[in-house]
Amino acid sequence: MRTCIFEFQLEVPSQKAASNLHIGESCRLDKNDVLLHRAVSKLSLWEIAEWFILKDEILDRSIYGIVVKRLLKASHEFDLTDREKKGILQRCIKQCFHGVFMQRSGVDLKILKTVLKLQRELDVTAYQQFMWLCMLPNALKEKWALLASVIPALKLDEIYISENILMSVLWRAQARHSSGSVTSDCLLAWFINDSNDRQSCARFLANCLISSNRMRRLNSSRFWLAKLNTNIKSKLIMKETAEIILQMISTENRSFEQTNEGYCLTEEEMCGLLYMDYFCNPEREELVWMRYDRLLYGWISVQKFFIRALENNEIDLMSSCLTSYHSLLRLNALELLNRLMNKKLVNSSKLIKCDILAKYFFLIQFDWSRQLGSVKSFVLQNLDTVDANFGAALIHLVHISNAKTRKRLEIALLEELERIWNDRNRSCQTIFILELLKQCGFDRWLADTQLMDSIFSSDITEIRTKILMCLSVAESDSQIFLTDKFVEMFNGDSMDGLSCLVKIMLRFKDPKEILDLVKESKHKNSNNVKIALASLLENFTDQFIFDPCFWMDVCIKSNVDLILSSGSEHSGQCSSLPELYRRLYPLTSPTLMISDKQRMAIDKYYHTLKVNCEMLASLCETIGTKNIITGAYDSVWNVLMRNRHKGVVDDCAVCFSRITACCMTNGLRDVIYQYLEKTKTLFVDLECTTRNLAFCLIFKIFHEVLGADNSVINFLFENVRFGLCTPLIAVRLMKVLKTFLCMTNFDVSYCAIKIFKAVLDFYRTGNSMVRNATCHCYG
Repeated sequence: MRTCIFEFQLEVPSQKAASNLHIGESCRLDKNDVLLHRAVSKLSLWEIAEWFILKDEILDRSIYGIVVKRLLKASHEFDLTDREKKGILQRCIKQCFHGVFMQRSGVDLKILKTVLKLQRELDVTAYQQFMWLCMLPNALKEKWALLASVIPALKLDEIYISENILMSVLWRAQARHSSGSVTSDCLLAWFINDSNDRQSCARFLANCLISSNRMRRLNSSRFWLAKLNTNIKSKLIMKETAEIILQMISTENRSFEQTNEGYCLTEEEMCGLLYMDYFCNPEREELVWMRYDRLLYGWISVQKFFIRALENNEIDLMSSCLTSYHSLLRLNALELLNRLMNKKLVNSSKLIKCDILAKYFFLIQFDWSRQLGSVKSFVLQNLDTVDANFGAALIHLVHISNAKTRKRLEIALLEELERIWNDRNRSCQTIFILELLKQCGFDRWLADTQLMDSIFSSDITEIRTKILMCLSVAESDSQIFLTDKFVEMFNGDSMDGLSCLVKIMLRFKDPKEILDLVKESKHKNSNNVKIALASLLENFTDQFIFDPCFWMDVCIKSNVDLILSSGSEHSGQCSSLPELYRRLYPLTSPTLMISDKQRMAIDKYYHTLKVNCEMLASLCETIGTKNIITGAYDSVWNVLMRNRHKGVVDDCAVCFSRITACCMTNGLRDVIYQYLEKTKTLFVDLECTTRNLAFCLIFKIFHEVLGADNSVINFLFENVRFGLCTPLIAVRLMKVLKTFLCMTNFDVSYCAIKIFKAVLDFYRTGNSMVRNATCHCYG
C-alpha cells in the first residue's frame, strides 16, 4: 500500500471538531481515509464548506472524494431554497472541480460525475455543463467521459441546439490519433438519446467515414463503429449511414457516366489508368484517396457489421473494393467475403454481371473447377503488398482453397520466384513469396537445390535471411543444405546472414560441432570467425567453448592496427575520408575517382571494426569480468573518437551502449565517469577532429545511464561558456543539444530556458556555420 504524509486541519469555531479533524503524521493511506470519513461525518455541512473554501492549495484526492460525498448527502437533507446556503455549496463545487482536475496523479472521473450531478440540483442546467465541457481542450481525455454523462440529462429543445456544437467538437477531435477511443462513449450517448435526430446522426457518421482526413476515417471506422455496434438503437443509425453512403455512391456514378458520356472510356480502361498512376508513384505513403475510394471505404466499414446477403449493386461495390489499389480496401473486402461465405450468404445467381476477379473469387469457394485460376490470379496480382494484415488475409485465402487450387498456385509462385528473385526492385515480392511458401506448407521448392542455391547467393541480405528462416531444420535435407552453406561462407568473403545461420544451426547441431566446422575451414576469414564465435556466445552461454580472453586481445589488437593504418595516432585525431581511402589503398597515379579496389578496402575496414566491436560487446555481456569490460570499453571508445567513417560511428556506438549497460550491471560506474571525463576533455579541444556524430551518440548514451545527476547537461551549460566558444565547439554543442531534444526520454523542462537562450545567443553572435547549426537545433 502507498504511504503519505499530510496534514488535514479544519479551522472552524468548534474546538471539538478541530481537534477531531487534526491528522498530521505518517500513516497508511487507507487508515487516513477511515479517520477522515469519521471526522467529516461529525461536522455540519456549513463547517465543512467554511473550511473547504478557505483552502487554496491542491488537496489529496481522497479528501475531495470524502467531501463530495458529504456535500451530496447534506444537499438531500437540507432545504436548498436559501440563496446563501446554495451559493456556499456552489463555491465548494467549483473548488472541487479545480482541485480534482489539477491532481498530478490523474483525474478521478467518479468524483467529477458526482459533482456534475450535484451541480444540476443547484439550478445549473445540463446545457450549461455541456457548453462548458465543450470548451475544454479536446486533448483532455476526461472531457469525453463527462460529456457522455451529461448528454442524457439534456432536454429535448437543448438536444436540438447542442447537436451542431457536438458534431463540430467531435469532428475536430477525430483528426487526432489519440481521440478515437476516448470519444466513442460520448458519440454513443448522443446516438442512443431518445431526443436526437437519427438522420443528422447518420449523415454525420457518414461524413466522418468518407472524410479526406485519414486519421478521422480510421478513428471512425475502428473505434466509433465498434462502440455503436454494442447498442440496438445505434445499430439502426449505422444502417441508415450505409444507406446514405450508397446514395452518395450512386450519385457519384451518375456524375461519372454523364461526364464520360462523350469520351467512351470503359470502367476497365479507367481502372487501368488508375493502376498506371499507382505504379508510377514511388512513394506508397502518398497514395491518394479519391472521393470514390473514400465512399467505398465508408460503405464497407459499416457493411462489415451487418452480415447479410448482398444486393446486386453491392456486389459491384465489393468487386471495386477487391480490385482497388488501396490494400486497406482489399483487406476489408476479403474479410467481409470470408464472413459471408462462412454464413453461406453468397448467392451465385447474382454474380453473373460481377467483375470477373470478384466472380472468380466467389466461385472458387464453391469448388467450381472451371474457375480454378481465380485465387492464383488474385494472389499473384497482390504480391507487392506491404500491408501485414492484407498479407495475412491472402495467406488465409490460400489455406481455405482446395487442393487443386493450391497445387496450381504453388507452381505459379515457383515460376514467379525463379523470374524475380534477383531483381532488387522486386525484393519485397520475393520475400512475400517465400513467406507464402512457408506458411502454406508448399515444400516442392525445397527439393530444387539449384533454385535454393541461386536465391541464397543473392546479394540482397533480406532475401538471404528470409530463405534461412523458411527452411525446416527438422528435415535432413535442410540440415545438409544449411551446413554446406555455412562451410561455403567461411571459405568465401560473404558474411551477410552468417549470424542468423549460426543461430539456426544451433537448433540441430552442438556448439562444439559448429566450432569444429570453423576449424576445418580451409580459407578462414577472420571476420567470419568472429561473427560465428559471437553468435555462439550470445546463444549458448552454459559453457565456454573457446578462450574469451584470447579473442578479446585479438579484437583489441585488430582495432588498434586498423586505427593506426588510418593515420590516427592518438584520441581525437581522425583522418578525413579522402585521406582514409588513400591510406587503405594507395593509387599509383593521382585521380579524382575512387577505384573499386579502394571501395573494397574501405568496406573491409568498416566491417572489421564493426565485427570487432560487436564481439567485444558480446564478450562483455556473456563473460562480464572487470578486465574484459574495461579493455573492451577503452577499445570501442577509441574507435569512436578516432574515426570519421559514419557507418563505423553508427554501428560501434550501439556496441558502446551495450558495454556501458554492462558497466552499470557489474558495478563499474566509476569506469563510465572516467570515460565521460575523457570525452569532455576532447569536446573542448580545438585540435580534436572527432566526428560530431560520435560526440552526440556518446553523450546521449552517458545521459541515458547517468541522467539522474544531469552530469552531461551540467557540463554543456557550465563548462562551455557561450561567449568564449569557438565556432567549432559551438557547432558541436548545437549538434549535441539537437540530439538530446530528439530523445523521447529527455526531460526538457529541466533546462528549456537555458537551451533557448543558448540557441539565440549563438545565432546572434556566430558565423554562418554556427547559425546553420543553431537553426537545426531550434527547429
